[in-house]
Amino acid sequence: EKNLMACLLAQELGVPKITALVQKTETSSLWRKVGLVDVISPRTIAAERISNYIANHYEPHILSFETGAAQFMQRRIAPQSAAAGQRLADLEIPQGLIVAAVLRNGRATVPRGDDRLEVGDEVILFVRQAEAAIANLVFPGSSSD
Repeated sequence: EKNLMACLLAQELGVPKITALVQKTETSSLWRKVGLVDVISPRTIAAERISNYIANHYEPHILSFETGAAQFMQRRIAPQSAAAGQRLADLEIPQGLIVAAVLRNGRATVPRGDDRLEVGDEVILFVRQAEAAIANLVFPGSSSD
């Protein structure tokens, strides 16, 4: 990367503090070997901000199992959600997250890939604890009341 070469040159010239903008987070170990203290990744910053926003603005209904390994979450599809109007099969749903049910107009259905999610739908998600934060990114609606 050009940034790496520029940082190595700056290091050779005796620059006391070097900060680099990195697009590929998988190269961060290489940056550490070079001795760079400040590495900035726009992807990481964006993910942290989104996660913090969701954590501070949404309180999903959660039912955890005794072991804490998995939980059910209930989310309402908001107008700004990327899932609104989409077929379930077209959503990038990560492994470890299952859309167990969709509640619409007082009726519960077990969804299939061809089912479309609509604004106001409530989705019941079954998610492993490790993917709970990702569930909020995939379904960033409000918790249902």
